[in-house]
Amino acid sequence: MVDNPELFLNIVDPIATNWTRYILQEKYTISQGQDDYRYVENYNNSVVKILADESLVGDRNQYTFPQYFYFVKSGVVKKLTASNKPLVASLDYKVFVGRDKIKFQYTHSADYDSRIDPGATNIIDVFMLTKGYDTLFRQWISGAPITKPLPPSSAELYDIISPSLSLIKSISDEVVYHPVNYKILFGTIAEDNLQASFKVIKNPSQVISDNDIKAKVITAINQFFNLDNWDFGDTFYFTELSTYVMN
Repeated sequence: MVDNPELFLNIVDPIATNWTRYILQEKYTISQGQDDYRYVENYNNSVVKILADESLVGDRNQYTFPQYFYFVKSGVVKKLTASNKPLVASLDYKVFVGRDKIKFQYTHSADYDSRIDPGATNIIDVFMLTKGYDTLFRQWISGAPITKPLPPSSAELYDIISPSLSLIKSISDEVVYHPVNYKILFGTIAEDNLQASFKVIKNPSQVISDNDIKAKVITAINQFFNLDNWDFGDTFYFTELSTYVMN
């Protein structure tokens, strides 16, 4: 609760003409062709002299050149390079109404039933595979006329899960949602070093067509990679796949 909403204006006091009521920014070069401004102390009103108007400059021989002036009425910074030369507008400095070197104390208190900025001490990573992404990806890899689906973003996963999960998580827990990506192991759309060729030797004593064998091999591979058979991060061994297909 603010006790005095005008406290800042009273401290800065923009009506006062005292030069201490102004702060200074100096132009400097960040890199070639790029400039910016930064705070600089106007010690004893020496860097830029704050005057009401140009008529108060007085005897120009009293200054060390170059000398900068800020005229309150016009709001312009001007530069004096020599006693016999006119003042010219300058962008080397900017002057603002304000005060510097103010010491202040901020006291933040809360009611007995409130917390102040409870910090999250436990970071929990949750890896998620949504059913919609899984279905679309399997349809795409099977040749369906759709574009390659993308996994949901962390923000989408947050919108889906967080409303329910936030009700049961601890206040000190921070949950980070990670989408799961599929890695294609075989076929022409896989990486070059993963495009394996499956060679099947048909049993001559069995009466079965080549197309029937191909269909059953693909079915067995799809069953092997069923989601129920895997956990995130499991290692794939080709020998396990080949044994499954043979059986």
